[in-house]
Amino acid sequence: MYDNFLTDEKEYAALEQYWKDHFTALLKAAGEKPEDWQYPYYNTTFSNGTKFMDGNPIFSAQHLKTKETMKIVQEAFEGEELLEHWEDEEDQRLTIVCALTETSMPGVTDLLKGWIVKAGAAGK
Repeated sequence: MYDNFLTDEKEYAALEQYWKDHFTALLKAAGEKPEDWQYPYYNTTFSNGTKFMDGNPIFSAQHLKTKETMKIVQEAFEGEELLEHWEDEEDQRLTIVCALTETSMPGVTDLLKGWIVKAGAAGK
């Protein structure tokens, strides 16, 4: 899935849109209003507008009321499944590191769903 995202600008942009669309769908499924969230949240371009294109982060979001943030760092698939995550309670941030595959995607989706519910509930 998006195997050349680190070297192909069009594929990188398509991957960014994929994550944005996926996140929006998860928000709606959870009964959350997309306008209560900022995504993407972290800057991913240099001052001249050129994209970093390093996948760190490929996607990020913040709940506007709770200020809880999350980011997805995507790495190239190199033959081994990759899905790690951790929460920094002090910074109120969930970090997910993955190589996007059909095997890792359900795990990433579950992590996002849990984070959306947690961050959204705290803001109500």
